[in-house]
Amino acid sequence: RQMCIRDSSYNKVVLTAKTYKAEPNDENLKEFYIASGVFGLETGVIVWAVFYGAAYESVGFVYRSIGFNKFAFKCPTCVRIVLSEAH
Repeated sequence: RQMCIRDSSYNKVVLTAKTYKAEPNDENLKEFYIASGVFGLETGVIVWAVFYGAAYESVGFVYRSIGFNKFAFKCPTCVRIVLSEAH
């Protein structure tokens, strides 16, 4: 089955919010929370996939290009802290 635009998790959040606003009850609130959770999870995965890879590659490039990798033999803890914060 192909996904239609109306099947998107964002649209499901909007539709369940409108449903709850029109008819506020526990079941509609539960559906809204579920739709919000799914949308949040999907958004988080997308953001992680896009930005984590780029940040990891960029930090690695800078780490090697400025010779920071040579400093790792003298103070590995220092390098670990710097790289952790940079990522």
